[in-house]
Order: sequence, then structure tokens, then C-alpha cells
Amino acid sequence: MAVVGRGIAGLSLARELLFQTKKSIVLIGPEKALPGSATIVAQGVSAVKGLVLGKEPLFAAKLAGHRFLKKWLAEVSRESGLGVSFDGAGVGEISTTMEDLQWNMTRAYHRRFQGIFGAVSGTFSGSESWPGSASSERPLGADPYRGHHQGVLHPEDFWFDPEEALCALENLLSKAPHQVTSVFRTAAALSLEDSGLVQIRFDGEEAINARQVVLAAGHQTPSLLAGILGSSQGSDFGPLKTAGWSEVGGETLTFQAPKSGPLAFSAVSFYGTSLGVSSFVRRTHSLSRKKNGCLIAGSTAQKTLEKSFAKKPLSPVESMAYEVEMMAGHQATDPAAWQSRFGLRLRTKDRAPVCGRLSGFADRIWVFSGFYKNGLQLAPLMAADLAQAIASNDETVISKQCRASRFGV
Repeated sequence: MAVVGRGIAGLSLARELLFQTKKSIVLIGPEKALPGSATIVAQGVSAVKGLVLGKEPLFAAKLAGHRFLKKWLAEVSRESGLGVSFDGAGVGEISTTMEDLQWNMTRAYHRRFQGIFGAVSGTFSGSESWPGSASSERPLGADPYRGHHQGVLHPEDFWFDPEEALCALENLLSKAPHQVTSVFRTAAALSLEDSGLVQIRFDGEEAINARQVVLAAGHQTPSLLAGILGSSQGSDFGPLKTAGWSEVGGETLTFQAPKSGPLAFSAVSFYGTSLGVSSFVRRTHSLSRKKNGCLIAGSTAQKTLEKSFAKKPLSPVESMAYEVEMMAGHQATDPAAWQSRFGLRLRTKDRAPVCGRLSGFADRIWVFSGFYKNGLQLAPLMAADLAQAIASNDETVISKQCRASRFGV
């Protein structure tokens, strides 16, 4: 079986296939993530509050995936021998005005879900004399323009380092060389052979054949499917066009700040207790800190924001830099100090992933893509079901709302 894709979906699935089947697995993808892939912009913030905004039919699955992640990270760390940086102390949501605070509270705690989350609220505060920081360093949470931030504390939210998680998955898969083979190449096209095998071609003349293929190639999946479906169902690759594939851009900025422990964020809770916080989120922007001191700011904003005191429209990248300046202070305001990474997330019309086999090809072609912004929550959880479906050639373990057949394929 060939698994095309080395992101969170492809590697999670390869791990489950290793444990649940005796299949020989060929893992295909570049050793380093391609420019434009979602893997390079993933921040690792798993937020329950964000799931409230998702479509209701997927809410239960996202919530289950969110809660499954902690166990999954511990298992991957143990199996690989590589620890994955993880912080479950919660995520803080920053507000600069009382109106903004009320909006965030309404957004995060819809009345229908109060029973799930319980009552959690908090106040973030900051000053020039923040405990444990040099007076010249403004702590995260201190607003250089307005004095103090108010905020909401989300203790169920957490952060982990996705790069370390991917490295750990690669390492545990490398421990089974008799069953898993890695091909560090980018798949360029797929075609069906007369023998019934699937040919995977790379740039140039090289190709390999596989009995079964799983496409977990993110935003490249539709173009790879075109060669397969176009040959049998027309040049527009038939019913799958109704999936309404679209690519949604995301951008991540990284800044190498001085190392000061795994997570240098602090908050004062509603009860006055000082708590460590793994990440701050403000509207569509979030800021996290890795254990090496690197700050990560990310967004999927498609609109410009207005810098209130300048009355100047900002691009998503500029607005992220402004958010970081507000929270991290003037030490992080030099644009030259930031590195920008752009990625594309594949989204279907109904915003649910495509997980399952394509009909008309027996059990040869399977798809595991289209997670949009939910790959961290859904891919590890759904990989177990997909591996079981592949092992038994039975899709009933996969939710109907995620199967390719919902698009007539």
C-alpha cells in the first residue's frame, strides 16, 4: 500500500496501518515539507472554543478528536522515544476593550454548550515589572498602548509542537523497515495499469506501482485524482467536482525570541490564581511559544483589519505583526526579525474531510484529505477508523458525512 503525503494525515495513517495490518507500506513525500503545504504553517493550537464555530454535524467529531489528542501525543512520544512538546495549561483569548471581551465570551461559550465547558473566565494583566522578567521586556499580555488586556481563559485548550509530532511519527515508522519503506519524492501523477495496479509517477521517468494507494496529499489531492477520475469519468473528473474543492491560505510568522523556558505566558485567573498559559488568541490570530524560545504567530484571515490608532488597513501578515507587537512589545516589532511561511489548506464544499475509498476501483484508491483547519483534531482520530476500513475493505466504520460517496464517487 502506498500512502502519498507526509503531513499529519499521511503519517498518522501510516502508523495505524503499521499497527492494524500486515501490509507493506510505502510512504511517499518529500523529506521536507513543500512550500505551500499546510504542514509548515500548523501551529498546534487545539481549541475547543474554535470548534463551537464549526458546522454542527462535525462538532462531536472535532470535540472527540481534541480530547483524543492528549492520549495520542503521549503514545507517539513513547513509541518513538522522542518527546513532543506539549502544554495543557490552557489558552488565553486577548481582548483590548470590554466590548471585545464580551464578543469573545459570546463566541466561545454559546448557551447550548455551557454544559460541556462549564464556567471558565479570567483576567489577563501585565506591567513593566512583570515577575521574572527584565524591566525592558514587556510580557505577553501587556498592551503597550492601552495598559492592560482583559481576556478569557480556556483551560481545555492546549498547544503542542506539530513539527516535533511529525518527527516523532517519522522516527517510529523508521523502526519498522521490514514493513515501512520511505520514498522521499513528490508524486506528480497517478494512473491505472492494465494489471490492476496503480502507477505513481514522479518528475521525470521514474515510477512505482502499488496494489492500493491512499491520497493524503492535502491540497495536491484533487490534481492527483484528476488523472484517475478523468480517465474513467470525463476530463472534469466527474462527480467529485461537486465536492467544491477550494484552497484556503494560511500564514505563519516565526520570531526567534530569547529563550526563557518552554512557555513564558502567564495569566491571572478569575479566582486570582497565577496560571501558565500555552497560547494567546485574538480573533483570527494566535501566538504561541516553543520551548526553544521561538514565537509563532499565525492566521487564516482573508480580510484586512484596521489599526485603530493609525486608521490604516492592514494585510493579514501586517495585522499579525501588530498583534505580536501589542502582546510581546517593541522587542518583536522589527519586520526583518520575522520569517513568513505560507501554506494552503484543502477545503470541500461542506467543510468535512474526504475519508474512504473511491467506488468503481475496488479497494485500490482511497482518499484521506480535505481536513481544512481540523487536521490536528481529526486526522489522528480518523486514521484508526480508516486503517480498520482498509484492513477489512469495509467502510461502515467511517462516518457517512466523510465518505467520498457523498459526492457521488
